[in-house]
Amino acid sequence: GEKDDDLIYHLINFYKVYRAYVRGKVTSFMLNDSNITEEKRIQAKNTAQQYFALAHSYILKKYH
Repeated sequence: GEKDDDLIYHLINFYKVYRAYVRGKVTSFMLNDSNITEEKRIQAKNTAQQYFALAHSYILKKYH
């Protein structure tokens, strides 16, 4: 019923948060790589920030 639907939405949202966070974390590993250019490092930082912002937006999402 409706309760099950709510649970499913929350579970799906949890995995969306988790996936975005992990992608941000893995991308941020490039920041410590001395073999990449400063341009690539900046790009990795921006990409990681976007993933973390996406995860945050999923956390704030409410289901009724």
